Amino acid sequence: MTGAMYAGIAGLKTHMQNLNVIGNNIANINTDGYKAGRSVFQTALYTQVRGGSDGSTTVGARNPAQLGYGVALGTVDIDMSTGSYKPTGKTTDCMLDGDGFLLMGDKTVAGVIDPTQPNTFTALTLSRTGDIEFKSDGYLSNRNGDVVYGFLTIGTDAEGKPIFSDQLVPIRLPRMESTYENKDGKPVVAKKNAQTGEMEYFLADDKGEATGDPLKKEDIVVKKTVRYPTAYKDDDGKPALPGQKDDQGADIEVDAVPLQDYDDKMPFAEFDTISFDENTGLISGTTKDTDERVVIGMFAIGNVTNPNGVTQISATQYKAGAGSGDLTISTLGNAGADVGIEFVNGSLHGDAELGDAARVNSAGSTALITGGLEMSKTDLATEIANMITTQRGYQANTRIITVTDSMLEELVNMKR
Repeated sequence: MTGAMYAGIAGLKTHMQNLNVIGNNIANINTDGYKAGRSVFQTALYTQVRGGSDGSTTVGARNPAQLGYGVALGTVDIDMSTGSYKPTGKTTDCMLDGDGFLLMGDKTVAGVIDPTQPNTFTALTLSRTGDIEFKSDGYLSNRNGDVVYGFLTIGTDAEGKPIFSDQLVPIRLPRMESTYENKDGKPVVAKKNAQTGEMEYFLADDKGEATGDPLKKEDIVVKKTVRYPTAYKDDDGKPALPGQKDDQGADIEVDAVPLQDYDDKMPFAEFDTISFDENTGLISGTTKDTDERVVIGMFAIGNVTNPNGVTQISATQYKAGAGSGDLTISTLGNAGADVGIEFVNGSLHGDAELGDAARVNSAGSTALITGGLEMSKTDLATEIANMITTQRGYQANTRIITVTDSMLEELVNMKR
């Protein structure tokens, strides 16, 4: 009889936990990118009163007799399917339609990632909410300051097409370098006067040093140039690009080096507009100084074997942990083939030849939708219905306890 009492108590606790899940879903009905949870009940431990039998030549088979001891919360599943699109009108707001995730983290995670060890990718967090923009520090980040990871443009080829680094790094703006010439096109050096603190301009000699008397400011022509970071250098340690040729037309041998940020003295390039390509994930914009279209970088997309098995660490961010399977890094659509980023067995291959698209891994059916965010996956009608059934379940379990208590009372009073 006390077993029924404890079964009722287990029912109360489990239904209360289910109500917590429902309440959290309803509370996040307007949280962009929120994925609703779902409680799954399971029966608790069984006690076998009598064993079963397969029967014999004289008697028939017999089923086992078992008594259960209530209910327990088996799991709380997350529905990671794509929610509805909510237009915001902001060009840098975006959402992913499919099983992919945006990769985010702080700026130091790039030092943890080792392309030869895919398990290090799990240091990044996964997100479905693209409330991102380039902030004052030049990095593409969300409202919480988490930077978006992807592949940076490291230069352009002879045809002007962008060349990308195959290193997974935070997306940031390129720098803008200012150089000076006189009206005859000869290079000019800018130097600050130690006494007045004003900038003065001199003709440059063969070594790039200032020579002669200061020039008049009206005789100076300023040239603005976008400076990309470089992950490749030649034998002399100078920046170079794969496929670049020397003066004799021979290919220059280049070595990949860790991607470094550029000279901090150079300001970030300023852009009038920045847009995301929905088909390839390319991030580009038009510079204010030179009015040229620049490809800044490209989104990296994370995919796990089991999207519903990710570990939730906040309302809209997740970790690829136990239960989610392997985390692989890919690109949208055929972007990898278009720009020459190579993936091998789901991990980045740092020594791969750019342009070899035979083993490019794409994000499959995952698509990027810009100009809006993903709405919450909470279905209010479903949650209200679940709340009513949970309330009735809780009420029924209280009846088990009161009835059991009444029966125990009768048992105790038998001696009167």
